[in-house]
Amino acid sequence: MVNEKIASHPIIWVLGGPGSGKATVCLRLQKEYNFTNVNAGGLLRAAVDAGSPKGQEIAKAMADGQLVAKEVVLDIIEDYLVKHADNVKGFLVVGYPRDVPQGEAFEAKFGSVKLILYYHCLDATRKARLLASPIHPDDNEETINKRLAAYHAHSAEVVKHYGAKCTHIDANLDQEAVFAASKAAIDKLLAA
Repeated sequence: MVNEKIASHPIIWVLGGPGSGKATVCLRLQKEYNFTNVNAGGLLRAAVDAGSPKGQEIAKAMADGQLVAKEVVLDIIEDYLVKHADNVKGFLVVGYPRDVPQGEAFEAKFGSVKLILYYHCLDATRKARLLASPIHPDDNEETINKRLAAYHAHSAEVVKHYGAKCTHIDANLDQEAVFAASKAAIDKLLAA
């Protein structure tokens, strides 16, 4: 059953591997459009930091470079979306889904995604960014390589499956160019 409170807002997935800059750009897009920035990875890390049994399950999957069970992620995302649905004009869901079954489960629960911003970037650029400015306490070459491998194992199928909804953005460019391309795609969506 679709949550109508959430489905009544435009939902935009923002995809791209670790270090692609998606979270940074989304902070600006959030302010620009009064959208809620739903950072799936951040929500999962907050659950881990809380130390609950669910958080421990998430921590193990993340440490092993595996995807967290979609039911767990969707429950965490739903709590966040419902809490913010009354005060925003849309949702930027950052870093989710990671595979097609996650995407299908998301749409079954929250309604159809309207747009996908897909930030593609060279792995060398991603690694350089992550090592120069670590985002997570465990950002080192080994964990970055695991995260990139997990990302690559699934990302192509998501982009292929949802191809018509994807706007490809070159995340090797500077932040201003990436923001401008992202803004143009959202403006086109909202004007339709």
